[in-house]
Amino acid sequence: MDKMVAVIGDQLNKTFLVRGNHDDHVAGSASLWQSYFNDKYGADRGLSLPAGVTNYIGINSDSTYLTYSFDYGNSRFIGIDSNKNADPMASAQYTFLNDRLADAENRGLIHAFIFTHPPEYCVDSTHCSCQNVTGCGPSSQLRDIINAHPIVSATIHGHEHLLSWTHMSDARVPGLTHEYEEFMTSPAGNPYGSTVYSNRVDFYNRTANGLSYGLVDVDGANFTVSFYHVGESTPLWSKTFTKSKVTITSGLSPTITPTSRPTSTPTPRITGTVTPATVSGGRALKYYGVDRVEATNDANYQVLASHSVKTVVQYLSISSQTAWRNVIALAEKYNMDIVIFPNQGGDVSGCGWETPFNSPQNGDYIWRVKSMLDYFDNVANWPGGRIRVVGIVSSHEPMWNQGSCKTKIADLAAIKTQLRAYVNRSDFKVWSYIDNISDMPNITDFSSYADAEKIMDVAAIWQHCFGGAEGSCPGAKNKIINDRKLINDAGLNGKVDLVFLMQTFAQDSGYRMPTYDELLTESRNFLDTGALDGFIYYTWGACWYDTDLGCPSVTNPANSALWPVMDILYSTPTQAPIQGDVNGDHHVTIDDFLLVSAQFGNLPNSNLDLDGNGKINAADLSIILAYFGM
Repeated sequence: MDKMVAVIGDQLNKTFLVRGNHDDHVAGSASLWQSYFNDKYGADRGLSLPAGVTNYIGINSDSTYLTYSFDYGNSRFIGIDSNKNADPMASAQYTFLNDRLADAENRGLIHAFIFTHPPEYCVDSTHCSCQNVTGCGPSSQLRDIINAHPIVSATIHGHEHLLSWTHMSDARVPGLTHEYEEFMTSPAGNPYGSTVYSNRVDFYNRTANGLSYGLVDVDGANFTVSFYHVGESTPLWSKTFTKSKVTITSGLSPTITPTSRPTSTPTPRITGTVTPATVSGGRALKYYGVDRVEATNDANYQVLASHSVKTVVQYLSISSQTAWRNVIALAEKYNMDIVIFPNQGGDVSGCGWETPFNSPQNGDYIWRVKSMLDYFDNVANWPGGRIRVVGIVSSHEPMWNQGSCKTKIADLAAIKTQLRAYVNRSDFKVWSYIDNISDMPNITDFSSYADAEKIMDVAAIWQHCFGGAEGSCPGAKNKIINDRKLINDAGLNGKVDLVFLMQTFAQDSGYRMPTYDELLTESRNFLDTGALDGFIYYTWGACWYDTDLGCPSVTNPANSALWPVMDILYSTPTQAPIQGDVNGDHHVTIDDFLLVSAQFGNLPNSNLDLDGNGKINAADLSIILAYFGM
């Protein structure tokens, strides 16, 4: 214990401990544990827990303070004392747990994390006699408490000397109606040489002498759990989970209900033409505008221009020179850049309308679009003398994952190489509509994320989050952050731009039209990551760019909400930097902590020496912890 406390140092007041089975070797160990930490925390504290703990109980007179709870942000943490190998707990602990969960729900908190040494559902043969999926699970008392409280997001444990995740459901615990997650976060440097029952875990890692740990990052209804080996900044496993809003309906038996949304559009807060600025995350937007503008008429472009749109992804047939001429005139008139989204009319087997770049002729992947490129790249066609076509979409969803249209890295690389050679301009970019950079390993001949530079100059990513089946808005934010990290880690920052396509449509498959507040809030959240080079509203035929801003196929009248949102976003000044944000993503997270801790004891640099004392030490880590979560 002395060694541990010495390492923790002045962070002991932010360290919350629970006992395990090896802390019960002698009679009265609970009172010894309490008295030891009373000394370490300070006798005047009157309890053996850090400041902030206001609710606690004991199993008996020797453990007055060892089961307790505290709140941080939107989450309640409940530590359960244990001097045994498994649940069941003492009756007083069940009562305490139920009461604290009910209280958290009544206070409007979103998450509850329960941490105790032994897991309620064992997975390793050293401590587990149940090899089947069911059995050796939580007691009926604990199961019923969790069923009654959907605020429970996860339980976190040690004891079994491994890193693991188990999704807890009725399939594993008969009678469990509220699903949650169980994590083991401590290989302890000496994993057991026993059997992990693979049907009782969804992921596990047990590396010999692999000192490791787990982290929980909470962001609204979203929480991400990551496992790390000590000394490594890249997680060996990470997964994001999302909760619906917890609402109390009666007594202490809450249910989960969908978050309600306004039925009308609020009055716009900013109107008129504005000048785009650097987004609050600190990365300047290269592309800002709209996608899939199918109607090439003056009135629509005039509306777009009035809201500072500077980039239009124009959906065009590869054979309609009339449409090409219209685009040139409109782009020149309204000072807009055009990215061509070519439609070959469904003449590529298995690909629908998606791309004209499949089925090369004698190695020529771009033969279908050469006449289009010739026309757009002829400076004589542009009255102002500047060619405003700055890119072309080379691939879309089917080329990544659908049947006979699915394409290899080698083919996509050939498309990019030939396009860039044919249009020999440095400002001309090859765009790829890839769901997310993290999806690239699904391609057959993927070798590393450095492949991104081979196949695209601009990665257009999305994860529609208003209805449908593609995920949540917090999940989309995490995808953006993760994709930026993958690009940066591959050394492609500045070589592959990251553009997010923001859902505004209410078409097909359960998608709905977002409201003004939803558009503003989620757009701001995505931009505030500081991870994007472009932000484009993705229409999918929503018709909101019509002159009357209406669309007969959309029953929700919130279409016009988009315009004031765009005005606000494209005119928002850069936020001031946050102390402790060393990686520049405008948030203070575990990534900042890891960057500083990796240089602990080294000479200072401008980013990591946060207090300016000439060295990187515990004081710098303390600053990060003080601002953690901002």
